[in-house]
Amino acid sequence: MNDTLKKQLPLLNGALKRYQEALASTGESARRYPDDPQRLFDHAQNVFWVGYIAYQRGQANDAANQFREYKRLADRMVELAPAKNEYRLEQVYANTNLGTVLIDQRRYRQAVPVYQASLGAAEKLAASEPNNVDYQKQVITSLAWLADAHEYSGALDQALAERERQLNLLSDLERKIPRDAEVQRDRMTTLRAKGRLLAMRGDGNAGLKELLASVAISEALFRIEPGGGSGSETDQLPV
Repeated sequence: MNDTLKKQLPLLNGALKRYQEALASTGESARRYPDDPQRLFDHAQNVFWVGYIAYQRGQANDAANQFREYKRLADRMVELAPAKNEYRLEQVYANTNLGTVLIDQRRYRQAVPVYQASLGAAEKLAASEPNNVDYQKQVITSLAWLADAHEYSGALDQALAERERQLNLLSDLERKIPRDAEVQRDRMTTLRAKGRLLAMRGDGNAGLKELLASVAISEALFRIEPGGGSGSETDQLPV
């Protein structure tokens, strides 16, 4: 156990106790009213937080079990109320959280269909509201996670195709919001990933071109916001 986790442990334990108490209450409500999507939604929030605390404590198996339940609840919410985007967004979150744990456990092939489900839900959200920038960004982020899972599992061609699609979507989004730093950061990390994939497939010159383009964006971002511009769109569990 690292020093940071040791310091956080008392706070995590206290939070876990509170969420477990809430979980028992919302779980009973969901059991009594299994066809009420709002009650399922309320229960899902507590399921997520219990899973998230397990993840923070390094208990990956417990976290994965909670996120599987979160995913089940989200799928049922959408089944009961397919027109409500709030519930479909829960599908995106649930699948992404579960996929993150699977990636941490190096269960890359198992993560692929989970991220594909996340992408499918995000695409339906984006199609329902084409002018909703946040939904467009969800598609791009879901593609990033899926590309990572394919890359780590050795499916480089699929990963490369997903990175190329990401870049196309980012270009579309950039035309809508040209000064959005988040879009630029995502473009930077996507170019970096694409360059790595090209190099891994033996095309070093093309890979270097993409990496240099990524560096150029990083330098531009640094001039705008020193200390930023070097992160990844897939470097932490969504909350």
